[in-house]
Amino acid sequence: VENLLDMSRIAGGALKVKEEVFELGEFASAVLERGRRLLADRPVHLAAAHEIFARGDYRLLEHVLLNIFANVAAYTPEKSPLTVRVLDGGEAACLEVADEGPGIPEEALGKIFERFYRVPGTPVGGTGLGLSIAKALIEAQNGSISVHNREPEPGCVFILKLPKAGPLPVLDEAAGLSGREEAPVQGEAAGHSGREEAPVQDEAVGPSGRKEAPLQDEAAGPSGRGEAP
Repeated sequence: VENLLDMSRIAGGALKVKEEVFELGEFASAVLERGRRLLADRPVHLAAAHEIFARGDYRLLEHVLLNIFANVAAYTPEKSPLTVRVLDGGEAACLEVADEGPGIPEEALGKIFERFYRVPGTPVGGTGLGLSIAKALIEAQNGSISVHNREPEPGCVFILKLPKAGPLPVLDEAAGLSGREEAPVQGEAAGHSGREEAPVQDEAVGPSGRKEAPLQDEAAGPSGRGEAP
């Protein structure tokens, strides 16, 4: 159903493509987890030497990879191994899917991405649109898809290419949501102006800031000395 909907959107020019940056190894790992039921009991190996960032639409590329997994599940023996590799292709970020099935006849390699095409002698089933939709979706992201037979081993290799991107920037811990460094919180002694406020005057200090003389004792006279009784 999703393949038919996507084909309708592609044909009608209504396909919306986002431009996102994501790490290709993490992406492949997540899609392999989602496609576990498709791949059943097949041993799967993911090879990613180092971080490679791609620029494309995450959801659309996920659909492309799931369509390739569905093709592998349909046309290779049960429990045959599958290898997914993340590679640096210079200006491109590359994803390879290599199976160990019977491969594709040479005369069919140039037709495999055409709508409704089926390799002669293969089981009938599905819509025949999976690989043609995969091609349209990845080309909408300024990418490409190709396939070739493995030699001398049996099987074939699908190669996906997307524009390569730089790593995502990491915000500094002292930076706020705006990405700029925020001013430190004012100290307890600082006022709203940011300047340190004057300390509270001592109870014995008058308005002039000088310490006032203590109050005279009740028994003391104007001179401050004790009066004779």
